[in-house]
Amino acid sequence: METIDKLLSELETEVMRAKRAAFSASDVVLNKSRLLELISGIRNNMPQAIKEANQIIDQRDNYIANAQNFAGSIVQDAQNQAAQLVATDAITQQASAAAAAKIDEAERYCDAMYMQVNSRAIATYQMIEKTLMEALEATRQNLQEFNYNPQGAGQ
Repeated sequence: METIDKLLSELETEVMRAKRAAFSASDVVLNKSRLLELISGIRNNMPQAIKEANQIIDQRDNYIANAQNFAGSIVQDAQNQAAQLVATDAITQQASAAAAAKIDEAERYCDAMYMQVNSRAIATYQMIEKTLMEALEATRQNLQEFNYNPQGAGQ
């Protein structure tokens, strides 16, 4: 399956290789069926890009769930340790400090994982947005070229 970038490159190549239209400095003659084929290929590949973005979101959700589970196990471990150390005031103070440190560690870990996953998701969406915008702009330009009707044409 061709990628959107490859199809856009082929579309650009078609436009760049096009011969100039008679009596025009800026109009070109393009192979309509080839351009429509490339546009169709781009449309067919768009859903794949969206599927890939959804997979990244699912991965992000899995990372967050794993981080939360890890944090939960750290908190549970800290609570278990604290319960065992309640025997004396000194031991209780040590347990409280250890539990607080573990909870703080778990929160930092969760925050770091969340930021990393979010950053990756944002970058992916930005890449998809850029690709879609480029495809849309190329399509608009091609549509304008197809719709161009110089004075006197068709008369």
